[in-house]
Amino acid sequence: MVSNIFTSPFFMALSYKLGSLFFPSHAEINFRKWYNHLDHLSFSILVGSLILSFTLSLLAYYLIGWTVDRYRKSRPTGSIATQDEAA
Repeated sequence: MVSNIFTSPFFMALSYKLGSLFFPSHAEINFRKWYNHLDHLSFSILVGSLILSFTLSLLAYYLIGWTVDRYRKSRPTGSIATQDEAA
């Protein structure tokens, strides 16, 4: 797995917090040895990351769609020659 070392801890902590809202875990989080408690934390992290990734992907989808629509509307309609005109 390729990951960004600068943002991964924040996304993992946020995923854990989101997941623990639905599935509370009583494991103590120690950031130096968090991997020792992964068996207790993994389900909360998995559920939280699913929620986080689904939400951010929907946000990105609609934001990119809105941006493309704005770009297309800002261009003149006749600026690109069709294949029929070029032949």
